[in-house]
Amino acid sequence: MSTKFGFPALTNRATNLNKPKNFSGGKTLPLIVRVIDIVLDENHPLIKNGSIGLNSLGMILGAGTKPNNFGKIYKALPSNPNTKKYPIINEHVELFQSTTPNSNGPQFFYQESLGLFGTSTPNGNQFPSITQNITPPSQNLNYSQIETGASNIVDNQTQTLLSSPIDNPSQANFVVQSNIQPLMPFEGHIMYEGRFGNSLRFGSTAKSLSLYANNWSSIGNNGDPITILRNGQPSNSTSEGWIPLSEDINNDLSLIYLTSYQKIPINLAREEFKIKWKTPPITPTTYINPQVIINSDRVIINSKKDSIFLSAQQSIGLSCYDEINIIGKNIILDGTKVYLGDKSATQPVLKGDDTVILLKQVVTEIRNLAMSLETSMIFPAGVPLPNVVIQSTSQIAIQNLNKILIRLEDNVNGIKSNFVKVK
Repeated sequence: MSTKFGFPALTNRATNLNKPKNFSGGKTLPLIVRVIDIVLDENHPLIKNGSIGLNSLGMILGAGTKPNNFGKIYKALPSNPNTKKYPIINEHVELFQSTTPNSNGPQFFYQESLGLFGTSTPNGNQFPSITQNITPPSQNLNYSQIETGASNIVDNQTQTLLSSPIDNPSQANFVVQSNIQPLMPFEGHIMYEGRFGNSLRFGSTAKSLSLYANNWSSIGNNGDPITILRNGQPSNSTSEGWIPLSEDINNDLSLIYLTSYQKIPINLAREEFKIKWKTPPITPTTYINPQVIINSDRVIINSKKDSIFLSAQQSIGLSCYDEINIIGKNIILDGTKVYLGDKSATQPVLKGDDTVILLKQVVTEIRNLAMSLETSMIFPAGVPLPNVVIQSTSQIAIQNLNKILIRLEDNVNGIKSNFVKVK
């Protein structure tokens, strides 16, 4: 008796566990079914009539595709409770059986959809045009009969299988899109692609001679890691949905890049680093060290309860073509030098309190001078007479100077800002 160890043993065990059992006698073959229905919400007839509960969301009804089981209906649950890829009507899946704590006998489970048209159709692999001998309308089963495990009886009448059930309202929101392109693969990359141009790539620098090469591998070494989360391919992408594409930092709808040593050719909305900055940073299009890039039409970062921290060893840049608004109860700008208007600004701002003190002193001295001139006299022919012109001018000056002093001494409505403070 020999015992297998290592990868051959693991492979043999996995093969035996996942190999479908023979359901109709004869030699063992994979059990492939065409999805004719799927339970997606509480409006499904099987949930509404109480046959199953919400814990069966994702259950499919599949029709056999082999000559010996064509027309037989199978119920199957998703095989993985953590990673779910629900098929759509007319996709084909492979079934296997296993016992469960909640069933009296073996339960069917389904794997992911089969790539009937290769890997070039991420939106869907529907294959509805199967024409064989199937049950005529008079013998079609209802949901109650399906629930009991009955199967259709094949006769000699031929018709095309329906693409979707007519009494399942949860099947009305999937839109077939022939222009959803698959991601271009590169050696060793692991990719997860949704049906709608959304994807997650665990990739690397991969220098390629392909027409569909990526744009992040111009420098660095093959194998430098990169992770790309993408939502939505370019709006002007080709209608030929089988042509592969690589992620595009400038044209995909929304992206997050986690890089290592790649150079990413991103176009910023405003680039004036060398002109406006005291110490210009390395531009994003030439930076080749690890970075995180988020690119979309709008970016929102919101902290519901606590704080947002932006911290950098060198500089933080905020730039736009319209407004920059900073709103808060207390806004603190702390630096050895603060430049307003331009990086080469030289005019210092005045300290409010000190400026008011000096102005009050100047105004007071001028007022005292005006008050002394208020009694100014002239001496025509040696006779003293009031200097009407000087006295009148002095009185007006005293009135105005008193008003200025009142405003300078007003700490609420005076000339000092109640909001901006300088050190």
